[in-house]
Amino acid sequence: MRRALIGGLVAALVSAGATPAFAKTNEDKFRYQFSTIFVPEASASEERLVAKRDAWFFGRRTPSLSVRVLGDVEVPDAEFSDAIRSGDMIILAQGNEIYGCERDSPQDTLWTIYKKLCLADFDKDGAFESYYLNNDHPYADFHVQTEEKKDFRPMPPVRYEPVPVRAYDEMDDYQSFFGAYVGSKFAICLGAPVKNFGPICLTDGAKIKPTTSWQTFTYRGGIFSVREHGPDQLAIRIEKPFDAFEYPAFEPKP
Repeated sequence: MRRALIGGLVAALVSAGATPAFAKTNEDKFRYQFSTIFVPEASASEERLVAKRDAWFFGRRTPSLSVRVLGDVEVPDAEFSDAIRSGDMIILAQGNEIYGCERDSPQDTLWTIYKKLCLADFDKDGAFESYYLNNDHPYADFHVQTEEKKDFRPMPPVRYEPVPVRAYDEMDDYQSFFGAYVGSKFAICLGAPVKNFGPICLTDGAKIKPTTSWQTFTYRGGIFSVREHGPDQLAIRIEKPFDAFEYPAFEPKP
């Protein structure tokens, strides 16, 4: 089931030259947005107790669109001279141009982002020919962004090939997410719960206000029930887990 769900979400995106397009700005700039597929590990469950700020369940998230380079990327910046080698994966953004970045570096966290090497194929001939050092965070930043083409520098062309999104049980490039009660919502949040940091969560959470009585709500097709259990705990039931979904759900504009 999970294999079919993931395959269906991105069937139209695995061709590197067919990224959906935003309404154009002008020839000197382009807009883009990274998107991610979320696959929950949750299954229907009996009543159980969780701390109020604890995770209800976890899941995996993986880029919606990526390609693999077929040669080493050579750039003059010493720090990034061997950042992308033949066979490495580039996470592509959706937008007017074919643009993507190397995978998040080991130093990256959800709160601290380091510069990474990003590539563009502006002439859409199947080879990256331009690069830019950017602070993009493909796994966690879902905002629409704009870059100026003049900021990109030329590099020796490197061809690439599309990488199909893996089936759930074959994912080797993923990060985690969790579902939890955050503020006044049930929300999907990135990473794992961390003390002293507020989580980074999707903005489409379901509003809930737990009381001593059961409250049932839906989220993306899933059905959940919750009630208070003392001052610091919640009783929860996963009546029906939600299916895999893509976020943001990208809608091309003419």
